[in-house]
Amino acid sequence: MLEQVLQEAGQAAARGDWNRAEAILKKAMARNNAPPVLAFQLGKILFMQGKMAPAVNSFRKAAKGAPKNPEAWFELGRALTAIDRVAEAQEAFERVIALAPKHLESHRFAARTARAAGDWSAAATHFRAIRKLAPQDSEGWLDGYAACLEARDAEADALRAQLMQDPAGRNACLEITVRSSAGRIPLG
Repeated sequence: MLEQVLQEAGQAAARGDWNRAEAILKKAMARNNAPPVLAFQLGKILFMQGKMAPAVNSFRKAAKGAPKNPEAWFELGRALTAIDRVAEAQEAFERVIALAPKHLESHRFAARTARAAGDWSAAATHFRAIRKLAPQDSEGWLDGYAACLEARDAEADALRAQLMQDPAGRNACLEITVRSSAGRIPLG
């Protein structure tokens, strides 16, 4: 029964018939004891249609029904981010990281939401994690440098020195330094 519902909804979505996929999932969820996977899939369908508030509600049901599922929390955080509910999104991403510390995308979103909230210290912490998980990731280096500068983190000087050695990162590093409230360009 569950597999059939998921298959039908998936086929409708694959055809681009989002309304049909949504209707199939909503009908199945109306039954008692609907499993969290239905709420999760409905959230994905709603998200794809740009229906963010209903998507948040579906992902919230999925996360509450399966609290140890990092993907339910991650998608809840993404949907919350899309409607500028940054503090709630940050909590969702932190939940993912607690469940799955190596979930790279959660660190990315947690860093961005922390930065949007002006919590430069938390942003720097997540950018450090990104650099450890994906050492070649430019976002981890450049945005991490910006976060460390704003947080007045001791690591900022070492990051700047590292970025200045890379011709590809040099201009971006200088731009971040100039734009930062705490930036200072070494002249010597």
